[in-house]
This record gives sequence, C-alpha cells and structure tokens, in this order.
Amino acid sequence: MFKQLQSFKFLLLIPLLFVLGASAQVTPVQAQSGTNCASVSEIPTAECEALVAFYTSTNGPSWTENGGWLSNNNPCSWEGVDCDEERVSRLFQAENGLSGTLPAELSDLTALTWLQLNNNQIGGAIPSGLANLDQMIWLRLEDNALTGGIPAGLGSMTALEYLYLGGNRLSGTLPAELGSLSQMKKLYLDGNQLSGQIPAEFGNLSQLQAVIFSQNNFSGSLPSSFTNLSNLTYLHYLQSGLCTPGDSAFQTWLAGVDGVYGPEETCAGEQPSNPTPTPQPEATPANTPNPLPTPTVEPLPTLAPVAGGTNLCQGLVVDQENRPMQPLAKPGYLQTVVDPAFGTTIRRISDVEATVTGERAVIKPMYNTIQAWNADESYLILYQRSAGHLLHDGFTYEFIRNLDIFPADLEEVFWDFNDPDILYYVEPYRRSDEEPGKRLIRYSVSNDSKTSLRSFDNVCTSSGIESGNDVQMMSWDSDTIGLRCSSEPAQLFGYKISTDTLTPILTSGVGNNYAPWYAPQPAPSGDLYVLDNAVLDTNMNVLRTLNFEGPEHSVIGQFRDGTDGVFAVAFAEGPQGGCGAGSLIAHDLTDGSCRTLVGQENGYPYPPSDTHMSALSHLNPGWIAVSGVGVANWGQTENAGQELLDNELLLVDSAPGGDVCRVGHHRSFADGGSFGYWSEPHVVISPSGTRLLFGSDWEGGSSVDSYVIELPSYQGPDGINQPNPTATPIPQPTTDPTTLPVKTFLPVATEQSAGSRAADWAANWLTWLGWAD
Repeated sequence: MFKQLQSFKFLLLIPLLFVLGASAQVTPVQAQSGTNCASVSEIPTAECEALVAFYTSTNGPSWTENGGWLSNNNPCSWEGVDCDEERVSRLFQAENGLSGTLPAELSDLTALTWLQLNNNQIGGAIPSGLANLDQMIWLRLEDNALTGGIPAGLGSMTALEYLYLGGNRLSGTLPAELGSLSQMKKLYLDGNQLSGQIPAEFGNLSQLQAVIFSQNNFSGSLPSSFTNLSNLTYLHYLQSGLCTPGDSAFQTWLAGVDGVYGPEETCAGEQPSNPTPTPQPEATPANTPNPLPTPTVEPLPTLAPVAGGTNLCQGLVVDQENRPMQPLAKPGYLQTVVDPAFGTTIRRISDVEATVTGERAVIKPMYNTIQAWNADESYLILYQRSAGHLLHDGFTYEFIRNLDIFPADLEEVFWDFNDPDILYYVEPYRRSDEEPGKRLIRYSVSNDSKTSLRSFDNVCTSSGIESGNDVQMMSWDSDTIGLRCSSEPAQLFGYKISTDTLTPILTSGVGNNYAPWYAPQPAPSGDLYVLDNAVLDTNMNVLRTLNFEGPEHSVIGQFRDGTDGVFAVAFAEGPQGGCGAGSLIAHDLTDGSCRTLVGQENGYPYPPSDTHMSALSHLNPGWIAVSGVGVANWGQTENAGQELLDNELLLVDSAPGGDVCRVGHHRSFADGGSFGYWSEPHVVISPSGTRLLFGSDWEGGSSVDSYVIELPSYQGPDGINQPNPTATPIPQPTTDPTTLPVKTFLPVATEQSAGSRAADWAANWLTWLGWAD
C-alpha cells in the first residue's frame, strides 16, 4: 500500500512582540500566568515571545487543548511544541478550536520546519513574513477562514515540500513565484476563491507529485508546461474553471498521470489530436485479434472444489538447502518456463510492453493483502500503471476490459467472498453530481453497474474517506469493512452492510495512540478488528495487544480451524519477547499468542528485505504465501537468489508442525532494478490456495509483468487438470489517451503528517501513491 508517512502531534504557537511608542523598541513579554520569556533559556527569547504572541492572537484560553501553555518557563514542554537543538522546530495545532488571526511574529520562528494549523477557525490574511521561514518543509493551513491573496514571498521558502491552503476564502491570482519551489511535492489549493490562470512557471515544479485546483474560479487551460511534471501522479481540477489543452503532447502526458479528477472535455474550440498510435502486437491472418470482449451474463465455469485441509505442498520442495537462482529467459506472453531450482511452472499473464514502455510499463497485482481472484476464480484483477484496474479471465488469463471504477487507492478493491460477480470499493471524493463520493459502492462486473450502499458524507464532513493504509479485505462474509475519514485527527470506524450500522467512532490520538492513517481492519469472522497492534471487538473496545510493532507488511487471515489470525514478518523480537526474527510469524487474534512459522528459531535465516505475505485462501484456510526480495533490493543483484529464502516464493501451512514449501524464484530485483516499489512481488494466493500470483521485473528488466504459478494441486475450471495449457495471445489493454477513460485512485485526503518520533517524521511519503508498503 503506497500509503506511509506518520504524524507529529505538535501545537502551533507564535511570537508576541509589543512595539512601544515612537521608539519602536521591543520589550520582553511576560505572561501573567507563569511564563517570563526573559528567563527562558532553552530557546531564544524571541521564539518564546513568538509562542506567546501566537497563543494570544489565536485565543489560546479557548483552545480545546492548551496544556502547559504560559504556565512555566519551559516552552518545549508545552503541548505540541517540539524543539531541536534549542530551537522551536515543529508546531502542531490542528482541529483545536483556534480562532482570531495569525500574528506577524510567526516570522521569528526561523528554525520552524513544520507548521500545522488545519481545521480551525483562523481568519485574516496569511502573514507575508512566513517567507522568512526558509527551513519550512510542511505548511498546513487548510480548512480555516483565511482571506486575501497567497503571498508571493512564499516562493522564497526553498525547502517547502508540502503546502496545504485548501478550504479557506483565499482570493486573487496565483503568484508565479510559487513556481520557484523546486522541492514542492504536494500543493493543495482547493475550495477557495482563486482566479486567473495557472502560471506557466508551475511547470518548473519538477518534484511535484500531487496538485489540487478544484472548486475555484480559475480560467483558461492547464499550462502546456505541465508536461514537464514527470513525477506528478495526482491531478484534481474538477469545478475549477480549468480545461485541458487538446494537443497530442499534453493529452499523452495527461494519460500518463496515474490519478486524474477532471472534466473529459478539452478547452473550447480545441480537439484532441491523435498521438502516434502505441505499437500493438502484430496479428497473423489466422489469428486476427477481436475487439475487446464485452461483459457477459452467461454462466461462468466453476472452480473444481479443493477440500479443506488438502496438502497444497504436495510435489513441492520442503528442504532448507541452498537452491541458487540460475539465469532463465523471460517467458513470452501467456507462455511458461520451468524454474530450474524448484521444478515449478511459471506463466507470464501480461504483456505491458506491447502497449507502453518506460517507467509506466507496469502490470502487477493490486497488493498482497487484496484478493486478485473473485469467489470462484473465474475473474482476475490486475493493475496497470496509468491505465487502472484490468479485468482478466481467471482461468485463461485473457484480458477482458478496463474496469470503470474509482477507488480511494489502487488496492482498495474487494471481491465478494461468495458472489463471483460482485466487488466493492469506496469512492473517496466527489467526482461529479452523479458521483458525489464518500460512499461505499457495490459493483456488478457482468453488467458494469454500480449501486451506492451508503454515503458517509455525514461522518467525514471535512475530508474524504478510505480504508486506510495497509488495507485488508472485508470480513469473509463480505458484510464488514473498516474505514477512516482522511482528516487529522482521523475518525476511525467499521461499517456493517447488512444492518447499515457503524461501530463507535474513534478519533486518532484522543484517548488512544492510534495513528491517523490506519483504519480498523475486520477479521475474517467479522467479530474482531485489528487496529495498529490492538485487537478490538465490534464496539471498538481493546481486547488484547498483539506481540508485534505494527501492521505494516502483515496480512489478516484464518488458521485451519477457522480462528482469526494475523500473519506478519518480524525483523526483531516482539515487544513482549519471542516471535522473531522471522519471515512469517502467526498471531492468534483470540488469545494474542504468537508462533514462529518461518524464522531463525526453526532454522531459517534472517528475513529478506521486502517480505510480504498473503493469507487469502478462504476456500482452504490456513495456507500462507510469502515473497521476499532480499539482497537484490539493495543493489546486490549479482548475488540475488543464491541463499535460502532470498528472492523466493514460499507456501506455508500454518498448522503446528506444518510444511514450509519453497515454490520458486520470483526473479524481481525491486529497488535493485528500475521500478522500485512497483516491482515488489506482492504475492497473492488464490481462494483455493492452488495458484500464486506475483509481479516481477524479471531480473531487473525493462518492464514489470504479472506471473502465475499453478501448483500441482490446481485442477482448473470444471475439474480439468491444466497445469500447462497452450494459450493464444490476445490484445492487451490500450493506453491510448483518446480511448481510455480518465482514471483515478488517489484520495484528495489531507496529507498525513509525520509521527511523534523523529525517525518516523524523517520517513518518506512512500509512493502515494502510499503504495510503498
């Protein structure tokens, strides 16, 4: 889940300098309740006075939380104030009842790197003196009542990476000087009264990843210079007054942006000119490809039943010997190769380079915690970068069509566990009057129809909605889903479809230590939730704490007896002792116990880097698939796959004493290749447990494709054993921007702030695409 930055909880406070008479001399400010800035030694006097000024100017006595403020001479101990090297470095005061205005004394906090004041009632203008804060990285002023223009001086804040000004009453034109912010990654300006054109200088924001112009009064087209924004993955300009140029270069660039919310029409009087067609596979006269098939309502072939408890390891390697990876030619599209080290058959089921090359040449599983196959394995979903979700035949792997869905994130797509025609997703934000967003959608694949099950607009009033980072599947009766409002603090809750009821709503950081970017994830039974490392009941009461640090790279599933469990990698011993280090640790949700399945205590090496697991074989529970990248991830590609577990795929029986089967080498170099996160294998086990799906750059190649290993236990549709059928190549999905619908998967969520620890704050916003899980 490309989703991961964590959140600092700090309060924003600021200087009070009293200019006295014509002499204009600044005198120290003494707070009447115990703070004498002249006596403060831990930060400069001017910074102490700045905090006092901020408290006074924003009506500090009326804040919801103001613990410690003006009560002593230790400002760094005041709630939300963070200091580094005797300077105020970070201030957080989001959603805390601030009013009044921002004082000019903010400019005295010259070491400030983080200023977060969102979701308050602050009015007045943005102080021009903020331009002096040249170390600022995060500036969040969204969802207040700020007026006036955006100061041109903000363009001199050269370190600024995240600027959030949405949801205010700002007016005027955008200053061209903002185009000088060479480090800018996120720029949110939505929900204001801004006008004029977007400066061409914005095309100089080479690091920009996401920009929102929606709900303003702009005019004209998006600048043609936007084609320089090679890192942009999210663009929202609905109801902004903006249109798009119709020229070929711009339309081609726009089609390459992963997430787009915008009108499909080009600027008045312009017609999109067709770009040079993307090369397609040549067809022989005897095998002319047909148009893409349309959805069918005919009965689909059914999967031969696999008895629960079937030994899926039959015929696989179960030793702990080194079986070095050997060079192996990449198979052709829908063709197979035999892994020389393990004897298993690997089939390539996509051919992305038939339609696009370069950094966008990626077709991969959605994520290892999300089931790719539907209930009877007759459909399969893959994700193509820039093109969206692709529907394939689950047995022949042939491409059917692009899915017309707009989920909050690429992995937030959930197959129904019983009805093979149905999937669910959450639309995070408004797209149009017909698609208002903030709702749970039930989607029929066969007739391409959507039903809105529930709107959450009355719950997430000031933000979008999503299923959170490290998202898991719904409960295995497809009745319960975990959700979060994407604000900070975040509202966290579960929803039950059959009764149309919400659990009690938790607020992150209020009476708890829950991070604002996770949502409670339902266990398969629907009777429990997992949130961070806590097990909750359906009333959001904590029942027990699991012996791991957090949910990243873990998957929720079941043991053979139907007990709910979490399966995780552990790079160190658990906080309660034991259960680590290991590539696969099993945690029982009913009693909190843990057990090492693949780890140092049972003879396996330290877990490889980028280890992920999948426990989604609901037709044959208790089996866990595991993929690990290992040394290739760190650039040691010449040594990839030479040691036990390195670059391997595993299938593990979670029963006590169960087998650990070594399935094959996935041959993906991940960060050691050209595609980083996009080429992490993210193995997915099929509902029956008889097939493994994974992505791979195939030894650092020029694209990422999807591959399937059909285990000896796989019977195919209608009980026909088809371990190696001969498949006929078919056309792959087009990425021609004139034929693709505008796609999006990124939420317009308020950016997640960094965690309370400096190490967490320093972490990258991996992919938001969040995606770097």
